[in-house]
Amino acid sequence: MGAVNVRSSRVVILGGGPGGYEAALVGAHLGAEVTVVERSGVGGAAVLTDCVPSKALISTADYMSDFETAAHLGVHLQDHEGDEVTDAVADLPEVNRRVLDLAGPRAPTSPRGSARSGCASSRGRAGSSRRRRCG
Repeated sequence: MGAVNVRSSRVVILGGGPGGYEAALVGAHLGAEVTVVERSGVGGAAVLTDCVPSKALISTADYMSDFETAAHLGVHLQDHEGDEVTDAVADLPEVNRRVLDLAGPRAPTSPRGSARSGCASSRGRAGSSRRRRCG
């Protein structure tokens, strides 16, 4: 990227998915004051609803499967009274808290993410009062 002479630029990015977030990072890197407007949180579906949460749920399911096959491998689990444990049970509210804890710090609007990016964020929706067709 070539040198850019920026005296004082303010940029508003509508949409905080991968494209919007990347545009915000580039703007901040070039010295602009950048604000990202996103209705459901910067990071897009990958961080908030798709990749991070689904990988956390898959990890939980994998662990439960491993637990169920442990006895076949010679691993026997016991409770505090010494009885063999035969079932794995997932506590869904606790799993959900873990998912949110994993996604939160990865989202650019988290305190760690915002400090890294140099961008401000705002929850909101953008729209046009007039509909226009392109082409």
